[in-house]
Amino acid sequence: GHTGDAGEVLLFEQESPGIWINSGTINDPGNEGSYFGSDVAVDGDVIVVGASMIGDDVGTGAVYVYRLNADENGQLTWDLEATLAADDAADSPYEEFGNVVSVKGNIIVVGDENHGSVNSGAAYVYQYDPDTTSWLQVGSPITNDQCESGYFGTAVAIMENGNLLISCHRDNDRRGAVFYYSRSTESDEYVMQQKIVSADGKSDDEFGGLYKTIAVDGNTMAIGTGSRERVYIFHLQDDDVWNEVSYIDEPAGF
Repeated sequence: GHTGDAGEVLLFEQESPGIWINSGTINDPGNEGSYFGSDVAVDGDVIVVGASMIGDDVGTGAVYVYRLNADENGQLTWDLEATLAADDAADSPYEEFGNVVSVKGNIIVVGDENHGSVNSGAAYVYQYDPDTTSWLQVGSPITNDQCESGYFGTAVAIMENGNLLISCHRDNDRRGAVFYYSRSTESDEYVMQQKIVSADGKSDDEFGGLYKTIAVDGNTMAIGTGSRERVYIFHLQDDDVWNEVSYIDEPAGF
């Protein structure tokens, strides 16, 4: 929610099957106009909140990381653990870092489709260091020259093994594409393994879509489209290649 663009995140807890109750609120840490809550991701005891317009009126953006802790009385509270910002934010005003966030285990990915002077886009990866209880950037921002027309990073997803899926919805006359990355065994950099497209893609589909348009669990992935009203299902084969297996169209009558 927003009040004068000073956002808040409402927390809900499942009380019983089908019944969710409001269990608390995380408020914007005093930055009116930051669009706190522009995207939210949760995994276990960690909540990641984007604030895409913070930054001296130039919209460079930031990401806040909260962890569930118990105080001395055993009361559970969501405590601010880290504030993340792009290490090259000065190069890209209005990039809206934090517009897209994802978290899984000890990995956070921030998509930044407006990165660069021509909005080429990028994704930033952070890893939790339990020794220092801090989130540290992994390698350099991921960019992709194969993402035609820019805006790389409009949607991001993290696999259980830490591999990444990052979309480029404007690729190839807006047909769209999703790029599959794994972390190099020799460095902290990420290496592109596969450019994933739909078998019947056509102009303006926007495969890969915007924001929460990639969902992955184990060897199954669903990828939405921005305008075609179709969701594609992929399976990860034994050779580490994603293969399209089916698609789901919007039910008739909606």
